[in-house]
Amino acid sequence: MLNTNKCSSSIKLIHLNVNSIINKLYDIDQILSSNQVDVLMLSETKLDDEIPNSFYQNNNYFKLRLDRNSKGGGLLVFIKNGLMLTKSKFFSNIELIYFQLKISSQVYNFIYCYRQPILNEIVYLYRLESILHSLNLNDPLFIVGDLNMNILNNENSNLNSFLANNELMNFIDSPTRTSSKYCSYSKKVINCQTLIDVVIHNGNLIVDSNVIECPFSDHDFVVVQLKILKPVEIYKTINCRNLNSKNLTIINELIEKGNFKLISEIDDINQKWTFVKNEITNILNQVAPEKTIRLRQSNIFPWFDDELLYTRYRRDSNYKRFAQTGDYFYRAEFLFFKKLYQSQHDSKMIDFFKNQNPQDFKNSKQFWRFYSSRIKIKSDNSSKDSISHIIVDEHSVSDKNQISELFNCFFTSIKTSSSISLEESVKRVDNQMKSMIDILKIKPPGFKFSLTNASEIESLTNELVNSTNPGCCEISARLLKNGNKKLFNIIAYVFNSCLIKSTIPDE
Repeated sequence: MLNTNKCSSSIKLIHLNVNSIINKLYDIDQILSSNQVDVLMLSETKLDDEIPNSFYQNNNYFKLRLDRNSKGGGLLVFIKNGLMLTKSKFFSNIELIYFQLKISSQVYNFIYCYRQPILNEIVYLYRLESILHSLNLNDPLFIVGDLNMNILNNENSNLNSFLANNELMNFIDSPTRTSSKYCSYSKKVINCQTLIDVVIHNGNLIVDSNVIECPFSDHDFVVVQLKILKPVEIYKTINCRNLNSKNLTIINELIEKGNFKLISEIDDINQKWTFVKNEITNILNQVAPEKTIRLRQSNIFPWFDDELLYTRYRRDSNYKRFAQTGDYFYRAEFLFFKKLYQSQHDSKMIDFFKNQNPQDFKNSKQFWRFYSSRIKIKSDNSSKDSISHIIVDEHSVSDKNQISELFNCFFTSIKTSSSISLEESVKRVDNQMKSMIDILKIKPPGFKFSLTNASEIESLTNELVNSTNPGCCEISARLLKNGNKKLFNIIAYVFNSCLIKSTIPDE
């Protein structure tokens, strides 16, 4: 999209008024999967609270999302994992996301915004200026978005005054939207070009900018390259071992040959368990050493084939030609291919899904996640995203330690309104339980610990599920489920030692 020879290691940012994202997820996924963009900003996403946060996931990016309460609008920002988010704040009254990135000890402030055409320009700019002045203007600042104020040829005096008064500069100088209108007076189609998508900056960190035609939106891509050195890219990874049947056989043979007799000479239960764990993990490392695997983005649109892609191309190209020329021939073609595309898409997706069942996935959670991302539901707990930030007193906190501390402070500060002391409460509960036993003739069920054996351990471990039980203390559940008699005897010995000594290992 840009001249990659110029600052190829610098940050690349793309903005687009996507005009509804749901039907264009394939296109957005193609952009992100290219791994060429560091920050992707999308306006008019038209998402609402009925669309779960898991509607789209990408392993290489995290997202900031602001929905509009009423129909339309909405902002969505994808940020590459290697970039450190230090602050974020959402302003629904003027549809704006503020976030701060920290790169090599320098902070960079970003404001992503969208102005509804019905909102007064001066009022909007006044609110934007108030947010602006709450920041440290000595730090680099970037204001990006669709302001619906045409600044082509310096036409909009309100925006020009805003830029001049705040010593800012817009780095986009080409039209970002081309539309056509039929004039009944002249009986001609009038093409209209506007520059309403902007990238505003308070310094000289923008080294290149471009406006690129978008086939699936009436707005164009706005692409800028920032003179900010990219940090080392961070990818999602997992640690795993190759525990195939061949390796499991070798591991069990080595365990069978291993000398575990020293365990009986160790008195401390922690040292007993450490000895067993180390012996087993040494064998694991010898046969199946732990490897770090990078998670790659899976194909979340497997039903897209050449036929569907060609229909999509015909739909988008005719839409773009109609928007540029106003020729109703292209409009008719666009409507035809739009209907055909929707029909083909639904048919191919249904054909794909109807052949899927839980056995085709590693576990039921993955099966649900595959379906739920395409179903409108009011609540959703399937998102893989962890909490990236919380809002406290209108301020965003993203540091994980601070988030944990805030949660701890909140829950530990919850107190009962009762004036009864703790000692009185304990006494009352004891009396109530004794009363229930005496009056209701309730006999407390008997309970005691009993020693176990290898057969019982083997029976219980066979009930474990590989994909949902990662194992404990570096020993995989897959090994436990496929262990030999000696391994179960060792584990049973450790359990029984714990019962006899009335203690368990610290780990």
